[in-house]
Amino acid sequence: MATGITKKSVRSVFLDFSKKFEGCIPWIYLDVKGLATVGIGCLIEPAGAALGLPFVHRGTEDKATQDEISRDWVLVKRAKNLAHQGAQRARMYTHLDLTPEGIEQLALHRLHLNEDYLVSHAFPMFGDFPADGQLGIHSMAWACGAGFPKFFPRFTSAAKVGNWTEAGRQSRINAKNNPGLVPRNWANAKLFASAAEVVADTEHETFDPEKLYGWP
Repeated sequence: MATGITKKSVRSVFLDFSKKFEGCIPWIYLDVKGLATVGIGCLIEPAGAALGLPFVHRGTEDKATQDEISRDWVLVKRAKNLAHQGAQRARMYTHLDLTPEGIEQLALHRLHLNEDYLVSHAFPMFGDFPADGQLGIHSMAWACGAGFPKFFPRFTSAAKVGNWTEAGRQSRINAKNNPGLVPRNWANAKLFASAAEVVADTEHETFDPEKLYGWP
């Protein structure tokens, strides 16, 4: 796994950045596509992806069994209407929560998996990208999957040659039926614009984690 290529400044803010768009939900819920999800927007499909996670009985520190985790997963998946009712509604169908440590570990593990795939299949020069560009790419991967570059060929071509202004123009994710993508698109565009500024001024890195907290 090609971990460590993502810059430290990006890793340090990634979870807080992602929570702005995904929330942080300890129980299993359905995303807008009806896929089982937990934590900071992490898919747990199929059910086996959830069985090894450190779920506990809500309000306690009692570890859940795999059968209990499977039960929660099935109950949520059967309630297909939850995909349109939001993550909070799913709470009434579940009895288990993922521990805070589990939420963080799962998200960072997914970040590392995404990094590995992005470097191996699309951006071998990822480690040389400005931090803002890296974070924007990770954001797109979080929303669309690490395989997104093949569906965004113009973005991918621009990013590969460091044309972050054009990459920003080509980074828009279709937000139809998913209004939550609107603020993510806005944030991504700001990141790629900042990456372009970094390239234009090679003397210093302009990435500033504090900028994140002013975003909607």
